[in-house]
Amino acid sequence: MTDGQPALTDIAADISGLKADVDSILPSLVTALKRDRAFDEVQAQLRSAQRVAEAWREWPLVLTVHEAVLHLRRLDDDGHRWLEEHLLQGLAGSGVEEFGFPGEEVALDHVEVVAATGTGPRPVVVETHRPGLRIAHAPLRKPIVTIDRRDESSA
Repeated sequence: MTDGQPALTDIAADISGLKADVDSILPSLVTALKRDRAFDEVQAQLRSAQRVAEAWREWPLVLTVHEAVLHLRRLDDDGHRWLEEHLLQGLAGSGVEEFGFPGEEVALDHVEVVAATGTGPRPVVVETHRPGLRIAHAPLRKPIVTIDRRDESSA
């Protein structure tokens, strides 16, 4: 049994050393996990969802402002451009942006398509009949567009 005694002592010492190593590494490991990008991404998604919820709560105001912008665009008077830009900046400050302009690739479930050409997998807007509104890539108001379904190779 004397041969087994030093082995138990060595094992106990190894376990104590291992415990000390874990205790010294654990604080830096916890800090590293807190800095992990996954946490930041979840937090960003939650903030995005909150902005979408706030935009829906303010939907009547957002829609009214957008209608005013669309009306100002139809006027030929350049004197109204500053007001249009100011209203658009107000929407952008709320995280709301217009989308569905020519050349933009869109998701088909985010737009109202009035006409389409081509058979490719990439729907690209060729004409905008009314721009849409989105916040954090979530459509609040679908644009009304004509699209061309392009191949992967066409730019």
